[in-house]
Amino acid sequence: MEEIKITWLITSLLISFLSTFFIVKAYQLKTVKPKKYNSVQKIHDGNIPRIGGLSVMLALITTAYLNSQTPLSDFLIKITISAMPLFFIAFIEDIYHSIKPSMRLLAVCISGILFVYLTGTSLNKLQTPGLDFLVQFSFFSFLFTVFAITAMTNAFNIIDASNGITTFTFIIALASLFLTSYIYQDLFIRCLIISLGILPIGFLLFNFPFGKIFLGDSGAYLLGFLISCLIITFFVRHPEAPKWLAVLILAYPFFELIFSFLRKILFRKSPFEPDEKHLHLMVNQLTQSIYKKLNKKRYSNLRANNMNTVTLMFFWLSPLYFVYVHLIYHIPIFNLLSLYINIYLFFYLFISNNLKGNI
Repeated sequence: MEEIKITWLITSLLISFLSTFFIVKAYQLKTVKPKKYNSVQKIHDGNIPRIGGLSVMLALITTAYLNSQTPLSDFLIKITISAMPLFFIAFIEDIYHSIKPSMRLLAVCISGILFVYLTGTSLNKLQTPGLDFLVQFSFFSFLFTVFAITAMTNAFNIIDASNGITTFTFIIALASLFLTSYIYQDLFIRCLIISLGILPIGFLLFNFPFGKIFLGDSGAYLLGFLISCLIITFFVRHPEAPKWLAVLILAYPFFELIFSFLRKILFRKSPFEPDEKHLHLMVNQLTQSIYKKLNKKRYSNLRANNMNTVTLMFFWLSPLYFVYVHLIYHIPIFNLLSLYINIYLFFYLFISNNLKGNI
């Protein structure tokens, strides 16, 4: 396989950086007048542009074009085409804030269907009793793969509430998969990881810690979609690899999605509507409360927002360590997942209890 050219990576990085720069400047000069954004998940001041996903998509298109004569071409072109429905609908939502959650979910599902159809990639072995029998049939294999892509794409949108956290989660997931693909000697996947890993870097330079622009739904969905499809592709290429390793790689968005879904069902709320009980939102509320008490003069939502990302570092960073421990020292995946879940639940209850006493 041809080596990835450094100039191509730099070009994609520049596209990401420059497009983000011009978006930020357009908003600062009020060349663009966005519709005011109001949501329970809003934890920032001002009317910050929420179309950072545009710079990621432009970088993705550039990467696909530059690799048109390499073995990566087929995958990059197909995943770019597949991502268009979810990106288009989410981009409209980022601008007008008028797209219903059900429509966004449908768009993500259509993108998942396109990816599975265009690439022929579907999971037919899950190492899970019951499900393994079902996914032997192509129809159920197709449905489960689309479901997995749709769920994890939405999970990335759920965690996208503070500067850098979704992008860092994406990068750490790629790093974890890179380590895994190195152990399994898959050069093709490693080349894809490097090509896709560069996409949000230009955006991240403006997002964390400066908070000049946000990913928006389009960016969060796009990053979630890319990593989901890439992980599924890896495990289809390596049926001998433990499938639960995928859950470990995506531990933070996965458990945030599962826990949020179960919590809302338990309290008879719609699992598709946002609320203020997500871990990152409660951490932000507690951070704001403590920050105001300790230093009111230096308090700002931007500082609290960045502190939120730092406070949650264990949850988005630790999967890389856990994957390393499993691959090198062969610690059982379920032991590592159990440890992660217990720490997550303990921290959630700790924040919830302290929040009551500080607000």
